[in-house]
Amino acid sequence: MALLRQRDFLLLFVGQGVSRLGDGLYTAVVVWLAWTLTHDPTAVALVTTAAYAPAFLATLIGASYADRYDRRRLMIGTDLARAAVVSFAPILLALGELNLTLLTIGVALLAIIGAPFSPARNAIVPQIAPEGRPLEANGLLQVSFRAAFFVGPLLLAPLLAVFSLELVFALDVITFLISAATLAAIRVRPAAQTGEPIGLRADLIAGFGPLRAEPDVLIVITTFVLALVARERVPDSRRRGPRRRQLGREQRRVRVAAGNCRRGRGLRCARGRAPTPQKPRPHRRARVGATRRLPLPARTR
Repeated sequence: MALLRQRDFLLLFVGQGVSRLGDGLYTAVVVWLAWTLTHDPTAVALVTTAAYAPAFLATLIGASYADRYDRRRLMIGTDLARAAVVSFAPILLALGELNLTLLTIGVALLAIIGAPFSPARNAIVPQIAPEGRPLEANGLLQVSFRAAFFVGPLLLAPLLAVFSLELVFALDVITFLISAATLAAIRVRPAAQTGEPIGLRADLIAGFGPLRAEPDVLIVITTFVLALVARERVPDSRRRGPRRRQLGREQRRVRVAAGNCRRGRGLRCARGRAPTPQKPRPHRRARVGATRRLPLPARTR
């Protein structure tokens, strides 16, 4: 914990911990909002895919820019841009104009904007940590980031019990602003020059070089991506299971009723409509005091 006594590292630790807490809260509130708007598991899967698929592709380019530009300024600009995008959510919610299409576009745009942030944050640690202790600094930061991201979704239910959904989005905007403010206060050492800067295309080709040299790494990455996709589809299939079983029971009921109708068991059949049983006639009770006619005895000669 001696690293936390260092001012710049403490600012990075606190600011990015708050930012990751907001990221976890944002992930939960977006899924909850998609379900609230549609009550459709497919829509929830669509929004979740829009939140992660663009980031997976844009990070390849964002990491290259994080290596060639001022990382601290890049992170500050990314935080401010994401805060501006998220700030539209409470306004649209208050006006009643937020729908699934706008939500999907918003989360995809936020993922693209935030693509350079994680590579820049990981690369800036050696410029802030004390000399000779970058591994210890990275380990401490990663543990705190993962813990904060885990706690973020757990805060959604208590917050919604007290505040509205608009205020929860406003809280997420505040986490971005706190992250930008702490980054602005950090003093960063100049990065070591590794040679002449190369272009984006050459940088991407060099980045994919290890994948071509080691096919096993590509297999592991592909398996990991497929596992994530399968995990997103499991809740959808589980929700559809009872509905399919219910439809199967309804179809069997209609077939049985149709067979009873053909056998003439007192059922009405209408063309293009499932047969329905006739309603039983209500039992009529004899009125009090009413005379009952009895059969007369036969005459005898």
